[in-house]
Amino acid sequence: MEYFDFYLMHSQHAGNFGHFRDCRAYETAFALKAEGKIRHVGISFHDRAEVLEEILTTYPQIEVVQIQFNYVDYNDPVVQSRLCYEVPPPQQARAGDGAGEGRASVQPAAPGQGCAG
Repeated sequence: MEYFDFYLMHSQHAGNFGHFRDCRAYETAFALKAEGKIRHVGISFHDRAEVLEEILTTYPQIEVVQIQFNYVDYNDPVVQSRLCYEVPPPQQARAGDGAGEGRASVQPAAPGQGCAG
C-alpha cells in the first residue's frame, strides 16, 4: 500500500484531545500527509460544539470531520448534533486566505428529507 486516502483519528473529545495534542498525533499525521502517505487527515468527533471548534481552531489543517449526527438528537442539548454541524470548517472561518481551496462541502438532507427506506 502506497498511501491512505483518509486517516481519521477516532473519537476525539475533550477527554482525549489533550493527549492527542501532547503526543503530537496531529503533527505526525500532517507530516505523513506531506510525505504523500496520507491524502486527507480527519477526525471522528463525539462531544460538544465548542470542543469541535477548539480542535478545528487549533488544527485548521483538518480536512474531514465525522460528527455524531442523528435527526432525533438534532436539538438535543447534550449530543448537540445541530450545533456541531453548524461549526464552520476552517476554510470558511478563514475565507479569503486561500486555505482549504479544493475542499468539497457536503450538506446532509434537511430533517424530514432524508433517504426513503
